[in-house]
Amino acid sequence: MSLLLLASLILLFVSYRTSKKLIYTLAIEKECMDATINTVDLQNRIRTYQLKRISIDHPYTELFFEQTEEVNEISNELYDLIEDIKSKIVLDKDEINAKFRLNKDLSNKKTASRILLTKGYADTIEVNIIKARESFITLIEETGTINTENFAKNNMPLKIDKPQDSKTSWAEYTFNRLPNMAVLAILTKLQMDIRNTQSNIIEAMLSSISIDAPVFDELRPVVNVPSGKSSVLLGEKYEAEIFLAIFDSKSQPKITLNGQALEVKHGRAQYSVITTKPGINDLEGEIIVKNKSTGEVKVYPYKLGYYVYEKLNH
Repeated sequence: MSLLLLASLILLFVSYRTSKKLIYTLAIEKECMDATINTVDLQNRIRTYQLKRISIDHPYTELFFEQTEEVNEISNELYDLIEDIKSKIVLDKDEINAKFRLNKDLSNKKTASRILLTKGYADTIEVNIIKARESFITLIEETGTINTENFAKNNMPLKIDKPQDSKTSWAEYTFNRLPNMAVLAILTKLQMDIRNTQSNIIEAMLSSISIDAPVFDELRPVVNVPSGKSSVLLGEKYEAEIFLAIFDSKSQPKITLNGQALEVKHGRAQYSVITTKPGINDLEGEIIVKNKSTGEVKVYPYKLGYYVYEKLNH
């Protein structure tokens, strides 16, 4: 349920009567949302720990963990801001948590409006939600593995839906003339949207690593000849690069040589041919890797050269 729809339904009930039954129903709804928030928050902590462990074992994933930590920080700051505003509406938190059904002040329509509208706390919430959402989108774009537009549209419930009446502000439409319990329910809904958005981003970070990012699991010494030639003339300079390479043995990139696809096993291809005539062979090929989430294709060209000679007759 969107926030504006929730506010509209509450306003519809309130316009007729602020009954004990309505307060009771809103209290139950808030209690259910609180339970959902606690569950999602636990999931977020577990997934963040998973990302931390992965970043330790595979340093190339450290960026995902750092971005997740930033998402958590933004989420927690916004969540705490709303929690602080809720405490100003009902000062006795033990009463709201344990005895809210008997709290007469929860039907009061003046306290919440004064705090949220007159003192500008609703505007503060709106500004910070917009700011947090923009920050989330920036962090998602930086991963390069997530379709930002689709993700923001379908997986980020934390947002400000402007009312159709352009003359009415979001703050006034959402909070005006509502009893304290209704305002608390709406604020809790916002907190639930924060945790759900946070959860979806963390899950996307994990999925990006497990699906798209290569898991480098093998080391192998490599001798690379930049010229691509395996033989030189007498007096000619010969150069080679020698280094330790790490690669993903479980990946299946497409590897071609002179336009012909090579068989790939354990992340690498082997080229084997029976030579038929002497001379220089200069070949060119490509290693093609496709990102499964974005569909982006990266091409890594390479050269291969070798010299075929005949046996000398003595």
